[in-house]
This record gives sequence, structure tokens and C-alpha cells, in this order.
Amino acid sequence: MEAKTPSPKRNQFLINPKFQLTFMAWMSAIALSVVSLFQVAHYFFFRSLKSQAEAAGLTPDHVFYQFVEDRQAELGLISFVMTLAVLGVIAIAGLLLSHKIAGPLHRFVRHLENNKSTGKIAPVQFRDGDYFEEIATAYNSTLPSPHPEHPDQQSSPTRRAG
Repeated sequence: MEAKTPSPKRNQFLINPKFQLTFMAWMSAIALSVVSLFQVAHYFFFRSLKSQAEAAGLTPDHVFYQFVEDRQAELGLISFVMTLAVLGVIAIAGLLLSHKIAGPLHRFVRHLENNKSTGKIAPVQFRDGDYFEEIATAYNSTLPSPHPEHPDQQSSPTRRAG
């Protein structure tokens, strides 16, 4: 088995920008959709509250209306800050999750390219915690068993540390 050299992209989380940024955009769009639904619910709640006050006979200059307006503005500010926080969490989680998807696929493509350029067929290994271990397992199961005349072709696990 050949010695592993650290990949220059080891600490690079944006491995496949097109896929990862699209993945993060979809996650953000879903989060914004949910937040928007809450905003619509808040709007209808406060509108209903004002309608109930009118039906109860409160005059338009009653202090209750100012109280409702203040609470609505306060909730709007809280919602805005929480939306920014949610988008931040989504961005970080989306980057980390998409890295666990893009990383092994990128590794597998690089491995196949290396096999082609060197002419040596070797087992592939993914990092612990990466997704798609079944790809490495399936690929490695297609390789011939090591023979004494081919000592550089050794069986190895489908995972590597880090």
C-alpha cells in the first residue's frame, strides 16, 4: 500500500463550489420559506387583534393600538435577528454537510484519475465520517485479490483517519 500524503485540500471545505453552494442555497431557501410563513402568521395575528379591538369598541386613538404596534415592531426585529442567526447556522451546517458529500466523491474521482495516469489499480479509502462508504466498498470489491506477484496491490479498509 502506498504511503498517504496529506491532501492540499484537507482543510478546504468548499471542494465542489457548484454543488455545495447550490446545496446551501436550497437549504437557505427552505429556511427562508419557513421564516416567511411565521411572518405571515404574525401579520394575521396582529391584524386579528386589531380587528377584535375595533369590534370591542375601542377608539382609533386608544393606547391599546399603540401597544399592539410596539409589540408587532418588537416581534419584527426579533424575527429579523433570528432569521440572520438561522441563515448563519444553515450556512455553516450546509457547508459541513455538503463537504461530507462532495469530499468522498471528489476523492473517488481523483483516485480514478490517479489509477488511469499511473496504470495501477488500487483500493480507495474515504475519511472517517464521510458519506458514501458503500461506493468505496463496492469499488474495492471489484478489485482482484492481492497476489504475491503484485505486492503493491494490497487489500485495505475503505476508511482512513481524518
